[in-house]
Amino acid sequence: MRLFSWEFPEQTWHAGAMWHRSITRRFLCLAAAGTLGSGLTAVTLAALPRTTDLNLANQAELEMVKGIGPQLSERILAERAHGRFGNWEDFIGRMKGIGPSHATRLSAAGLRVGGQPYSADQAGNGAVAAPPAK
Repeated sequence: MRLFSWEFPEQTWHAGAMWHRSITRRFLCLAAAGTLGSGLTAVTLAALPRTTDLNLANQAELEMVKGIGPQLSERILAERAHGRFGNWEDFIGRMKGIGPSHATRLSAAGLRVGGQPYSADQAGNGAVAAPPAK
């Protein structure tokens, strides 16, 4: 029996989530054992960006995002109970205390709404463009 193998047991192919978890576990085991080639180590593995979808995450997953603590995660879940967040504008509009700058920081930390990062260009924040200089 090989401890670290890239063979995939048949049962993991039946459910995509199970298969993904299996691959992730194997990759982490290989990284921890230091058996990955081309200089990829556990340190570089930890530096890989992690994204969390606002509409799918539970409280623990939300709290893993830098800038979201227990109180904010509870407020997000309470507001999400009224309906999913359609986009970043919807999130900013429904969450008191979350503005464009806070949304930018959360997005940089890996938070996504519907798989999309926050972009100030996308946000229709009602700002009026300054007239061109004469």
